[in-house]
This record gives sequence, C-alpha cells and structure tokens, in this order.
Amino acid sequence: MIHKQLKDDRFTVIFNALSQRVFRYVYSHMRDKQIATDIVQNAFLKLYERIESINEGGETPYIITIAKNLLIDHYRTRKEHVEFDDEVLPSCNPIYYEAESPLAESLVREDGEFVSRLIDSLPEPDSDIVRLRAIVGWSYCEIAEKYSLSEDATRKRYSRSLKEMHDTVIRSYPRYVNK
Repeated sequence: MIHKQLKDDRFTVIFNALSQRVFRYVYSHMRDKQIATDIVQNAFLKLYERIESINEGGETPYIITIAKNLLIDHYRTRKEHVEFDDEVLPSCNPIYYEAESPLAESLVREDGEFVSRLIDSLPEPDSDIVRLRAIVGWSYCEIAEKYSLSEDATRKRYSRSLKEMHDTVIRSYPRYVNK
C-alpha cells in the first residue's frame, strides 16, 4: 500500500510539472486538440506503468520520447505520410489563447505556419533545439543532455538559430525593415 502511494505521489508531481509542456509539444505537431489530448493521456499512462524503472530527473526526456513515438504511431495508423518535423507549429498555446474573432484566429494560424516554416528551414538538430526551448519549454540543460552537447553549445546553437530566423525574415520582407 505504501509503495503504491509513493508511486502515485511521484506520478502526480511529474504530471503536474510536465503535462502542459507535453501537450504543447504534441499540439505543435498536430493542431488537433482532441487527438493531442488523447496522445498525451496515453503517454502519461505509459509513464505511469513504467515509473518505477525511470531514474529521478529522467522523466522529461522519457515522456517526450513516448509522446513523439505515439505521434509517429498515430500517423502510421492513419497511413498518412507526414514528415514529423514539418507539421504546423502553432504560434500560441490553445489553452492560454482564445481568438477574439475569426480574423484574429486566422492571423494567428498564418503566423504560426510562417514560424513553422522558419523553424523547418533550420538544419537538424537546430530546428529541434528551437522547438524544445521555445515551444516545449525545456531548459538548456535538458536539451544539452538530449543531444549530448554542452549547455553553452546549446545556448549558442539556439541563439544562432534565432538570429538566422530573424535574418531570413529581414531578407524576405525588406520593405518592412526600419531604415
């Protein structure tokens, strides 16, 4: 009984800390709230089943990996060929943002698609680093560990990627640049 209570307590802490981040990650690749919610629930169910074998501190990479695999499985079962990293990236989190009008919602969607194309234009793993840092909210330390980089190298790659995206916007829309 005590063992199950400890397991439940650990899961609750992990779920409260990571559920929004995992949802944002899944939704950034999917843009369907219901399916994203289902995938997140299944990911956390798998985490719960295996929680005793996960080292303290390893929960975030573990749950994101499960979520990513479930996304791939989702596309496979629908027999759609979708490049995993080419999905549309929302410019907002649907939980915190509600458009005031259809026009505002359309503008947000277009902005999200534009940002997604910018991120997709980056080489690997830079596009993943930007997504994990800006969308999912991972720390530099977590990203560095995932890609076997130093924290400083991760910061530099992230910064350079943002600059590259900025420069692309400037080159693409020179008439909007303040001179």
